[in-house]
Amino acid sequence: MASLFKYLHITFIGTVFTFGYNLVSAMFRGMGDSKHPLMFVAIAASVNLVLDREVDVSRGCVLVASALAGGGEAAGGGLLPVSDRVTATLLWMDDARLETGKNFFVKLGTRQIPGIVTRIHYAVDANSGAHRAAADLAKNEIASVDLSFTEPIVTDSFSRTRSLGELILIDRISNATAACGVVTEVAACGETF
Repeated sequence: MASLFKYLHITFIGTVFTFGYNLVSAMFRGMGDSKHPLMFVAIAASVNLVLDREVDVSRGCVLVASALAGGGEAAGGGLLPVSDRVTATLLWMDDARLETGKNFFVKLGTRQIPGIVTRIHYAVDANSGAHRAAADLAKNEIASVDLSFTEPIVTDSFSRTRSLGELILIDRISNATAACGVVTEVAACGETF
């Protein structure tokens, strides 16, 4: 809630300057002077272009308000982690068995990046929910696995941020969806956003 008040405070201060400029410009124009308001706009636009930082955003980028990045009011009360490793619960849907070391395209949140299954922790018995040791997975089996990515990305556990915690594994050769799942844990990478 404190971040909201900070945002509103800054917005209202900016509103005073916006209305002040328009009032002074209207007075100049009312007196028949259109040159000074035009020069003021040209100077303000030039200063804005020089001082405003460039933001390069493309599909798949994650934007976070600065209040959320520092204030910790994101879903779950913390910062968004950046990592190249996660633990996920997967539903294996491919006819071929899943073995550790297999490469995939991982579509996680809004990004699609190369990744690899580095470890299968356990498979889940669909009838009892019991965990059992597994070296590989057959079609329609559920398991907890470790995934490693080629680069760090902004991700989060599904329980905290649904859109950053859902994933699918795409076979790199056939381009077919091999598995779907959710991130259960994000490995510490030393970075947060």
